[in-house]
Amino acid sequence: MENREVFLNGQIRKAGQANLALVWGIIRECAEDLSNKGFTHWSKYYRESLVARMLEKKDVYLWGEVGTMTMGLELPWYYSKEDINCFSEAERPGICISALAVRPDCQNAGIGGKLVDFAINHAKQRGIEWVRLDCRLIPSLERFYKNMGFNEVGRMYEGNDDEEVYLLMEKRVDAGG
Repeated sequence: MENREVFLNGQIRKAGQANLALVWGIIRECAEDLSNKGFTHWSKYYRESLVARMLEKKDVYLWGEVGTMTMGLELPWYYSKEDINCFSEAERPGICISALAVRPDCQNAGIGGKLVDFAINHAKQRGIEWVRLDCRLIPSLERFYKNMGFNEVGRMYEGNDDEEVYLLMEKRVDAGG
C-alpha cells in the first residue's frame, strides 16, 4: 500500500452504509489472508450482504482506510447457552467486539490495539463493566488479546469433529470513567 504512514495515522470514525465497499474490502482482504494461512472461517462466514447488515444494525468503526471493528451490546446469536454461561456476570450488559480486521499489509502496527482500546473506552464511558469477544484459536490472536488484558473464559468448537476452536474472552473494565 502506498503512503503506508498516512494510513497508519488514521482516526477512528463510525462507518455507515456509504462505507460498505471500504469495510467489505478490509474484511475480504483479511479473509483471503487467513485462508492463505489455512484458516477459512472468515471466508465461509463473511459476505458483502452480511457486512451491509452489520452496518445497518451494529456500531461499525473504521481506523482510517485500513482497519475496522464491530461493536454491539448483545452476544452473538450463535453462542449456545453453555457458551454464554462461560462469561462472568453473563446477564449484565457488555460490549461485544466482532469482525476486528486490519488490512494485512498494515498489521502489527498497533491499529488493532487502538480499535480494542476504543471499545474499552466506549464501555467505560457508558458505565459498562465487560468487553467480550470470541476469536479463532490462533497463537498470535490469543497473545494479542491476552496482552490487551483479556482472559480466556471458555472455548467453542465448530466444524467436523470440532476441529475449529474459538476462544471466548472477556475483560473487566473500570466502568467508573
